[in-house]
Amino acid sequence: MSGGPATLARPVRARVLARFGGQLLLVGAVMNGAPLLVALFFGEWSSALVQSLIVLAFCGLGIVLHRSGIDGELQRNEALVLVALAFVITPALSSLAFVANGMPITDALFEAVSGISTTGLSMIADPGAYPATFLFTRAWLQWYGGLGVIVLGIALLGGQDTATRRLYSPLDDRLLLNSSRRFARNMLRAYVLLSLGAWAVLSLTGTDPFDALLHTLSAVSTGGFSPYADSLRHMPGWGSRYLVIAFSLIGALPLALVIERGLRQAGGDGEIRALLALCLAWALLLAWRMHQNLGIDWPEALLQGGLLGISAQSTTGFSVLAPLQLDDISKLLLCLSMLSGGCLGSTAGGIKLLRILILLRVLQVYFLRSAMPRHAVVPHKLGGALLSGDEIQHALILLLLFVLVLLGSWLVFVACGYPAVDSLFEVSSALATTGLSVGISSTALPTGLKLLLCFDMLLGRVEVFALLVLLYPRTWILRR
Repeated sequence: MSGGPATLARPVRARVLARFGGQLLLVGAVMNGAPLLVALFFGEWSSALVQSLIVLAFCGLGIVLHRSGIDGELQRNEALVLVALAFVITPALSSLAFVANGMPITDALFEAVSGISTTGLSMIADPGAYPATFLFTRAWLQWYGGLGVIVLGIALLGGQDTATRRLYSPLDDRLLLNSSRRFARNMLRAYVLLSLGAWAVLSLTGTDPFDALLHTLSAVSTGGFSPYADSLRHMPGWGSRYLVIAFSLIGALPLALVIERGLRQAGGDGEIRALLALCLAWALLLAWRMHQNLGIDWPEALLQGGLLGISAQSTTGFSVLAPLQLDDISKLLLCLSMLSGGCLGSTAGGIKLLRILILLRVLQVYFLRSAMPRHAVVPHKLGGALLSGDEIQHALILLLLFVLVLLGSWLVFVACGYPAVDSLFEVSSALATTGLSVGISSTALPTGLKLLLCFDMLLGRVEVFALLVLLYPRTWILRR
């Protein structure tokens, strides 16, 4: 027998992809009905026409693909390709709403990718200059991008249980529970209730209800789009600002775990404790740097540092103080915060803290074994649970890929003449789907670099693997 394991590889089946892809596009049609309703509510008739065309595009393409496809049990590579395509096609079609408002095609695509990936980097200098439907569309993209087009597809339309499990797994292994469709509906219900609660609370603070809605959609999705050029600085006082950032922190918690175990039991999870500890650490470090370098007094520095630290760790991207004003050490601290990210099973981006905890445990076991007899067995355990070889391998490979993509993108920006630290910050923000910016992301950015950041944002959203499988030639061609 020659060829080894490669002979067992199976390419994706186009008609199976068409069936499931059509289903996801129909979900996209439903979700894009919301901006249409907003346009009708505000009487923005040209926006309503554009949104109608977008809904028809999703619906028409979805019906054609679904009818031309065939049922079948999803292969692992097919599930990964579907995940990647969902996060590529959705912004491509949704960007038409931004083009219709005068944005260049590349900028519109950047804005849509930033939305669906829950990043929050923007090409828009003054969001207040755009109509209500435009602002809602940006925030809405983040909201359903955070929940996940895949989760929505399963919750609303369902499918074979095996297929749903494989659609889930590229995004989060914690979601592989007994009934995938039932659990997806529970996730959707919790997400909607959290959003409604956040909207109600923010509205009670005196914030304009529509502005409260936009900030809610961005906060619970850890997205970060704000209808104001100065982000949370525009909001009335620190109380309302910290309410927004509190809901962002909730969005960075493992919602799947909270649903499964309950809030009290989930609170003892090591990943959640790590998230809270890091938020506190970054808050104190950033406050110290602001006090030392910007001359901000301690009470104000603690408020600024706390908000920025939580915003970065939850990968939300809201801010009061512009990151451009920070010194290089503070920017590097924020890079670490953004890249480590939130919890697995949350809307947050980044590498995810659970994977970093796995890496630390592997290192701990390695050093422990060096001091023990050769025949001694030390299991890889985390929080009392035994880690499988596949779990460890997945975490380590993902960490490696994140580092490689980060370094590659950073070198491109440096080669184009951008400052090293600022380039690292911007690339980290895109790859971790955070949205904090030092000003590099703008209409003045060359088209090639805009597309590179789009690629980084998509890689970060689908956690690298799915997009790389989509681009891998053997995914599509059988090698004999």
